[in-house]
Amino acid sequence: RFADKQKAAELKGYVEKTEHNRLEKIYIDALNIFNSSDDKKLLSFAGSQFETIKQYKDSEELAAKSFAKSECARKDEIYKKTIDKMSACKGISDYENVIADFRTIIDWKDSDDKIKECTRIIDEIKAEIAEKERQEKEALRKSIIKSRIKKLVTFVIVVSAIITVVVLVKNAIDKSNYEMAVNNLENGFYDESYDLIEGIENSDKLPETGICRYPLSTND
Repeated sequence: RFADKQKAAELKGYVEKTEHNRLEKIYIDALNIFNSSDDKKLLSFAGSQFETIKQYKDSEELAAKSFAKSECARKDEIYKKTIDKMSACKGISDYENVIADFRTIIDWKDSDDKIKECTRIIDEIKAEIAEKERQEKEALRKSIIKSRIKKLVTFVIVVSAIITVVVLVKNAIDKSNYEMAVNNLENGFYDESYDLIEGIENSDKLPETGICRYPLSTND
C-alpha cells in the first residue's frame, strides 16, 4: 500500500511537471512574440495564447497587453499606408479616399490633423477649378463679343462698299444722262433732254442748262 501511494505521488508529480512545462512553453513562446514583434497578427496570436493560460503567472495581463499592442500595430499599419497614399494624391477623389482611411484611425497619432490638411487641399483644388471655369467662361464671353464685333465691322465695311459702288454707278449714270441731255439740247431734242434731266437726282445742283420741255417761241 505504501508503494502504491509513492507511485501515485510520483505520477502526480510527473503530471504536474509536464503541465508546468507545457504552460511555461506556451508562456515563453507568447512572451517572446510580445517582446519582439510588431506584427498585428502575431501579437493577436500571442494574446490568444496567453488567454489559454490566463491562470498562469501574469498571462491574463499579458493577453490584454498583446491585444492592445496588436491594435496599435494595426492602426500604425493603416496610418503608414495612408500617409503613402496621401503623398501620391492627384485629385479630389484621391484625397477623399485618404480622409476615409484616416477616419478609421482618427484617434491615432495626428490622423485628425491629416484629415484637416486633406480637407484644406480639397477646398483649394475646388477653388482652383472654379477660378479656371470662371476664366474659361470669361474668355468665351470675350471671344463671342470679339466675333460679333468683327462680323459687325465686316458688315459695315461691306455695306459701305456697296453704297459706295451704288453711288459711283449712280453718279456715272447721272453724268452720262447729263451729257446726253446737253447733247440732245444742242441738237434740238428738247423733250428728250428734259426727260433725262428730270431723271437725275439733285438735278438742281447741276450746271444751268436752260432746258425746258417747250422752248420759247422765236416769234415772241
